[in-house]
Amino acid sequence: MSFINSLRTFLNGSSSHICCVAAVFCVSFVMAPNVYALDPHATLSDYYLDVWTAKEGAPSDVLAFTQTPDGWLWLGGHNGLFRFDGVRFERFVPVSGDPLPKAPITTLRAEPNGDLWIGYTSAGLSVLRQGKLTHVASSRPDSPISSATYSIVVDTDNSVWAATSLGLRHYSGGKWNIIGEEANIPPPPGTTDNVGIDRTGQLWVTNSHTVYRLARQSGKFEPVGHHGTASSLIHSPDGRYWHSAGTKLTLLANSANSSQRRRDAVTSDVGKFDRDGNFWTIDCEGAAVCLWRGVGARPGTKLGTTFVLDKNALDRPSPRSPLYGAVGLKLFEDRDANIWITTNIGIVRLRDKRIKKAPIPASKSMKIAMDGEGRAYVHAASQNVWALHNRHDSAVVAKGVDTFTASLSGDTLLAIPGYIQFGFEADARKIPLPQAEGETIPNVGSVTYDGVSMWVYIRRRVFWRYRAGRWESTWSWLAPICKPRSTAPAGVGEVWFGCRDGSAVRITGDNVTKFGPAQGLDFENASFVDARDGILVGGSDGTAILSGTRFFRIQAEDPRVLYNVVGIAKAPNGDRYLNGARGLVYVKAADWRAMTAQPTQPLRYTLIDTLDGYPGAATSLIEGMAIDSAGILWFGGSEGIASLDTKAPLRKASPLPVFVTALETPTQRYRTSDGMVLPPGSSGLRIDYTALGYTMPERIRFRYRLDDVDRDWVEAGTRRAAYYTNLGPGEHRFSVIATNEDGVWNPAPVTFSFKIEPTITQSRPFIVLCVVLSLALVYALHRMRLRRSERRIVEHMRTRQLERERIARLLHDTFLQSVQGLTYAFQGLANSLPAQSTMRGQMEKLLDMAEDVIVEGRNNVSALRAPPARDVEHDLTALAQSLAEAFPVQFSFTSTGTRRDVDPIVADELHLFAREAIFNACRHAQAGRVTVSLEYDARFVRLCVRDDGRGIDPQVLADGAPAGHWGLRGLRERAEGMGATLDIESSPGKGTLLCLRIGADMAYRVREAIKDQ
Repeated sequence: MSFINSLRTFLNGSSSHICCVAAVFCVSFVMAPNVYALDPHATLSDYYLDVWTAKEGAPSDVLAFTQTPDGWLWLGGHNGLFRFDGVRFERFVPVSGDPLPKAPITTLRAEPNGDLWIGYTSAGLSVLRQGKLTHVASSRPDSPISSATYSIVVDTDNSVWAATSLGLRHYSGGKWNIIGEEANIPPPPGTTDNVGIDRTGQLWVTNSHTVYRLARQSGKFEPVGHHGTASSLIHSPDGRYWHSAGTKLTLLANSANSSQRRRDAVTSDVGKFDRDGNFWTIDCEGAAVCLWRGVGARPGTKLGTTFVLDKNALDRPSPRSPLYGAVGLKLFEDRDANIWITTNIGIVRLRDKRIKKAPIPASKSMKIAMDGEGRAYVHAASQNVWALHNRHDSAVVAKGVDTFTASLSGDTLLAIPGYIQFGFEADARKIPLPQAEGETIPNVGSVTYDGVSMWVYIRRRVFWRYRAGRWESTWSWLAPICKPRSTAPAGVGEVWFGCRDGSAVRITGDNVTKFGPAQGLDFENASFVDARDGILVGGSDGTAILSGTRFFRIQAEDPRVLYNVVGIAKAPNGDRYLNGARGLVYVKAADWRAMTAQPTQPLRYTLIDTLDGYPGAATSLIEGMAIDSAGILWFGGSEGIASLDTKAPLRKASPLPVFVTALETPTQRYRTSDGMVLPPGSSGLRIDYTALGYTMPERIRFRYRLDDVDRDWVEAGTRRAAYYTNLGPGEHRFSVIATNEDGVWNPAPVTFSFKIEPTITQSRPFIVLCVVLSLALVYALHRMRLRRSERRIVEHMRTRQLERERIARLLHDTFLQSVQGLTYAFQGLANSLPAQSTMRGQMEKLLDMAEDVIVEGRNNVSALRAPPARDVEHDLTALAQSLAEAFPVQFSFTSTGTRRDVDPIVADELHLFAREAIFNACRHAQAGRVTVSLEYDARFVRLCVRDDGRGIDPQVLADGAPAGHWGLRGLRERAEGMGATLDIESSPGKGTLLCLRIGADMAYRVREAIKDQ
């Protein structure tokens, strides 16, 4: 017999027998607050069903299911141990401790302290504690647990009891004990099916025939007298244990009531009560699961001593359900009241819907209204009007009704053939419809009553108005203004029409006011209008509200939620519900007031959609919605009439537990631990995170941020992974925050820190070395460029000097020699004349002048050759004084720094630069004062000429020189030829400063460089 069959017993016989119920429920799981309670009146069709198969990564052959206090769902079976966050199944591998055995897992037990106990089909028993797996019993053949483990429980003294296929085992004081005949338990090979503790701390054990209770004082087990082939324990909502025998549940002796509530996080392979007293049973009536609604009591309610299950009350899955024809294996209820079933088709979750479908046949067109007593009615299929007594009960109160409505005062109006009737009573007031002689009875499409006038749309005969006791046709004057698409009363004597052209019309008595595009209404057609509390007009592409004399479109984060609105209802506390294209739009009273005060601001809302059970989609053939006196909201969708309990909490206030689960590099996946260190080169990362919400995980949204990378929170939506590339080494901190299923954000983010080790090329020494080498390379390139410039300038100077020497030789060898020859010839001629001759005297004077010319020429020739070192300061002073004699200016000269010998060629350049600068200041700038400064520095020599003249026009500085003048351009060319830097500062009326800066390599060593050439 297989493991499942060994735990399950069925009744065989006639069809009147029902599969018996058996399950184990033990202590120690305290349910979380703020959960969705199940509805004891809900049918299986009221539950939202999801299936996870192998396609979604779900493991197969799941034999155990539990939930630990941190919120994780754990699954065990033939394929190992998995944990589930509502979206992803993750195979669990311990990061430390013993390895997980390869044997299939048969049972899982979660304890309040976070321990997870694991039993297997063969030998062994393990506990997972803070991520470390420890084998309490080995998997060797000589293990104290050498067979399949069916259930585990931790006793009040922290000892462990295990029910196995070879009997009962007890682990206490670090050793295992086999519980046998000395404790009044049948010896092996007898099987112990279940072991558990009720909420009073009483220990119970069952085998296939008997229920035993442990007498704590004697240490022996006492049979309680329940025998039979199907003997099991059932855990009721109030924590007591029940014995099942066939179709009967009998309260066990000494399982007294207690104020202490305790719940189990264990699975059942037969049946169990949920927290609201509904009883679920596995693998019955040809389906994976069946439901007996409301057979148990809510926590704290007594069940009685005997309870008989009724087959006629059995709620089975419909043939369209995936559960129909499936085989159920295990049953579990999580702390959010979701029911989980492991089946042969996958893992199934059933959760209660906020929205319940009404027991009324679906209809193409529906109209909902409420009378003055707070009773809701719907006009739906077969021209019937249904009274909606509660969410599970309704009744037909009128038949053959064309349409139905209610006035603002609560009067109900029924359009029946030939009449408009006020109320449902047989003797109710009736107003005959206008009918020409010989015409058939008119068919009424809509009725609107404003307290004074009654507006009736008669198909094929358009609108009529009834007031002051008579009918009048309005089509002749109404049609040119508005072809009505919708109507609504706004007050006594006031009615609004929504028109087919998208406009709206207000009629007060005989006064008509139209609102169109100029007043903010630009819908394709105004299919909805409501005037009970403010004026709303809607169409297929939005909804507008009247503010003053103008309509404003209501703004929303998702504009589609306000498309095709077909109804609005206001709760007593001011909250509002709108029925639109994407579902119900819930708006708190404060948010509605904020929107009406500033209609251009987005409306804050909560969407209640198909995940909550919304029936299909809103259509234009649905009209109205109402909140009855019990706080039940009634509305319609394309799949029928539905209801929502507005008094039940709409939002979960409690945040969800958030975890950073894994960090993945291109080469390896890591389970996260705060402060973990990643190997060098881990620059590309995927960070997995999750939030543990199992009711509607599709609605959970996330934000994350990596410090020093993300400037602000990254909106991830429903995505549960963050991706980063090119991360550098060092410390990093990742933060993530999530909403619960109802959009409530966690108050604080969950943070996770990790470190990436640097590669060799990212290490600090390597970076320092690279910086040093880079600086050295830059310096070397700079020096190389300087030397190249120096060689170019030196070559230029050398070429220039050689040219000067060539000219000097040419002058010496030709001109001076020729002049010298002429003087010798003239001297001979003069000597031939008498000494006292006047001519000789004149010739002697001319010869003296010629001698001076020869001396001057020789001096110039010597100057053309490389001159000896010269006194720059003396030359500059002499130059300035000579120019001062020609121009009326004051001249001054200063010298700073340690005086050095300037290369003669550079001295010539400085001389020529100063000459040109001083000449320009005196002649063109009309300066009154000129200052020349010479600065010696180890790195450079700088010559500056400052004047107080009229300055230089900025455009001239930008162009380089005025038209027809070459002074500034010549100065720039001279500086460029020497490899020097020329700085010019000038502005109109504030004088000019010219500075020539020559590097030390040129200023002090050019002569030596030329000699080296």
